[in-house]
Amino acid sequence: MMKFFPYLLILLAVINCSSSSTDENYMMSKSSAMGAPEVALMRDSGEISSSGSGQGFIEKKIQKNANISIEVKSIEESIAKANQIILKYEGDVISTNRGGMDFGQPYANIRLRVPNQSLDDAVKELKSLSSKILSENIYTNDVTEEFIDVEAKLNIMKSTEKRFNDLLVDAKNVEEVIKVEKELMRIRSDIDSLEGRLKYLSQTTDTSEINLNLNEEVPITGEKWSFNESFSSALKNFSSFAKSLADFLINLIVFIPVIIIMLIIIVIVRIIRKRRKRRKSDKDL
Repeated sequence: MMKFFPYLLILLAVINCSSSSTDENYMMSKSSAMGAPEVALMRDSGEISSSGSGQGFIEKKIQKNANISIEVKSIEESIAKANQIILKYEGDVISTNRGGMDFGQPYANIRLRVPNQSLDDAVKELKSLSSKILSENIYTNDVTEEFIDVEAKLNIMKSTEKRFNDLLVDAKNVEEVIKVEKELMRIRSDIDSLEGRLKYLSQTTDTSEINLNLNEEVPITGEKWSFNESFSSALKNFSSFAKSLADFLINLIVFIPVIIIMLIIIVIVRIIRKRRKRRKSDKDL
């Protein structure tokens, strides 16, 4: 047993890699080529294992998300109502970004998450807050095939891990233990990665994200328009214009003597040049 242990270890690894590749290709070809009834039959016959469900069918894994951009009369009121809608559907806010207060058009970007089955109802209620819908986009992505593939790979890796654990028990010296543990570490890393991917796919298909963009209207007249404020703003603009005009005139007056002196110098230079040209032409004659 001692002599043949390293060869047994290598042979097991080779067999495992070969079986993994074969099983993965088999799963990919079957899951893509067959419809739901055929895959259900594979599950019933034990060719595909179901994670957490003993049913004889494969549940579709659909990622469904939405982007909504709307105009509202009041940012503050709309945000408060949006939060009520989120709570109503047992959702949660992922992030919020607000701004635009300084230049007169407040806005808010809210990224939220609701249960997948509540997406359509939540979108409908969020749109009811608007005075105008700027854009709406609901998009889906079927990840059923990827979910099955990752699940199959995970089962294979767990089976391989069990076989290497059995080899670890039979190891007779330090060298054999090190070799087996090295393979176990690699396998455990792959298992963790696959489990993380499965968790992500489950989370993103069980819940839906909504990116909600709120833009406050800029009314010409109405509650937010005030004659006094408009008149005051006009006076400020006129005062700023008058100040700029006065500054220009003062600068012009200050620089007039300088401009006159420069013009005199230019005229004198031209007169001197003309006289020199005449003298030179007279000498040539």
